Amino acid sequence: QQQQQQQRAAHGTPPMAPKPTGSAATQVQQPTSSPRVPSTPKPQQQSQSPTTQATKTQAKAATTTSSAASATAPSVPSAAKPNVQRPTQPSNPLRRQLSAPQLVKSQPQRSRTNQPAIPSRSSKPLPNTGRLTPALAQMRTISFQAMFSSTKTVTGLRNLGNSCYMNSVLQCIAHTVPLTTYFVQGRFRSELNRTNALGCKGELAEEYSQLVNTLMSRQYRHITPRFFKDIAGKYCEDFAGTQQQDCQEFANFLLDGLHEDLNRIQTKPITGALDIDHMSDAEGARLSWEQHKLRNDSIIVDLFQGQFRSTTTCRTCGYKSTNFSPFTFLSLPVPPNGRTTLDACLEQFSQRELMTGDNKWNCPHCKCKRDAVKDMAIYRLPPCLIIQLKRFYFQGPFRDKINTKVTYPTTKLDMSRHAKGTQRSINNYSLYGVANHYGTLTGGHYTAYCRAAETGRWSYCDDSTVREASASEVVSPAAYLLFYTSFDFSRLLSSRL
Repeated sequence: QQQQQQQRAAHGTPPMAPKPTGSAATQVQQPTSSPRVPSTPKPQQQSQSPTTQATKTQAKAATTTSSAASATAPSVPSAAKPNVQRPTQPSNPLRRQLSAPQLVKSQPQRSRTNQPAIPSRSSKPLPNTGRLTPALAQMRTISFQAMFSSTKTVTGLRNLGNSCYMNSVLQCIAHTVPLTTYFVQGRFRSELNRTNALGCKGELAEEYSQLVNTLMSRQYRHITPRFFKDIAGKYCEDFAGTQQQDCQEFANFLLDGLHEDLNRIQTKPITGALDIDHMSDAEGARLSWEQHKLRNDSIIVDLFQGQFRSTTTCRTCGYKSTNFSPFTFLSLPVPPNGRTTLDACLEQFSQRELMTGDNKWNCPHCKCKRDAVKDMAIYRLPPCLIIQLKRFYFQGPFRDKINTKVTYPTTKLDMSRHAKGTQRSINNYSLYGVANHYGTLTGGHYTAYCRAAETGRWSYCDDSTVREASASEVVSPAAYLLFYTSFDFSRLLSSRL
C-alpha cells in the first residue's frame, strides 16, 4: 500500500483512503447513490503518453482490490439516510392533454366546503319555470335593445330581416285587450300545457308573455323581438330564416300555437263523427261545439273561434247533409277590379256553390256521385273576429295580387244579416287593428294600424317606426287582415285595472 501511495503521489493522483479493519469497519457509512444524469458525448481526447496509461492501469487495479475487500467484509447495517429536501411541486402544474399536443392548465382541486349541497330527498322539486328563469330574463332584456321614450307611446318592433310580416301581426294581436290582460296579469301560467304534443311545450306562450308585457308598458320607442322569433322558427321552419312570409300564415301559426300551449284539456278524448243530418240547426250546432270543446278549450277558442254551417243538397234525391265546423279566420273573396265594400264581400262568401263535373258530391243516399248545391254560412260569431281579404289568387300557372280597395267601417259593423245562428243580435263590431301589404306577390312590405284602448287613437306601425294616424287613412287598398271586436275595450280595460 505504501508503495502504491508513493507511486500515486509521484504521478499527481490523490492518495487512497486506508481500508477500515475490525470494529472501525462497522462505523463506515455507505455512500448514497446520486441521481443518474444522462451522459453527454465527450469530445475525442488526444492520445495519451505511456506514463499516463500505466498510472491509470495501476489505479484500476487498486480499485478492483478495494471492491473485492468490500465484498468479503461482513454485512454492515445501513445508517440513517440524510434528510434530503426535495423541491416542492407548483400548486397548478402543467399537464399535457391526451387528445391534443398543446399544454393546458389543470384545474385546482376544490375543497369539500365548496361542493354543492346534496338536496334533501324529502323536499319537493322546484317547479319548472321554462323560459321564465331569471338568467334567461336578463339575456332577453339585453336582446330587446330597448330604446326608452320620455313619454308613453306605442312601441315599435325592429325588423330582423324581412320580419315585417311578423311585426304587423304582433302589433294587432297585442292590441287585443282581453288576451293581453290575460298575459300581463300572469293568469296564463296556471293554464300552461307543456305535455301537449301539438303545442310548443309552453315556450311560445312564455315568450309571447314577455314580449307583450314589454310592448304594453308603453315606455320604449322600439324593441327587438329576437327571442320570440327564435322560438317561432324553432317550431316552424318557415319562420326561422329571413325569407318573406305571408302574415296571415304567421297569424294562424301564432294563434294555433298559443291555443295548444294553453289548452285546458290535458288528455284529449277520442271523438267520432256526429250524425246530425236529422237534427235542427240549433241542436246540431250545440252538439258540434260541445264536441269541439272536449278537445279544444283555451282562451284562444273563447276569443277568436266561431262556427261555420255547411249544407250540401243532392240535386237528384234532395238528400241534405249539414256540417258544423270551427273557424279562426273569416276569409272573404275580393273582386279583381274596381271598388267594393266589406258587406258585398260577405254576401259573395254566402253565395251558393254548384258542385258538378269533377267536383260532384258523393251522395250518401244515392250511393254515387251526384250534382249538388253547397251553402256556406256563419253560424256562431266570436267576440274577436279576424277577417282575411283574399288578395292573392292562384289559378294554374297564373298568380297575382288583387289591389281592389275594399271599404269597411271602423265602428258599428253590423253582422246580423250574415250570422244565421242564435247570435244574430250581435251587430256592433269595432275595428282595432289592420295588417297592410304593399307591393306585389313576389315581394312587398307589411305594416299595421292599431287603435289604443286607453286613448282610442290610431297609430301606424312600420316595424320600429311608429307615428299617429287618422281614422280616415286606416281604410286603404293595402288592407289584408281586419281585426274586429264586439267588446268595448276601453271599458274592459278600465274594469280590470
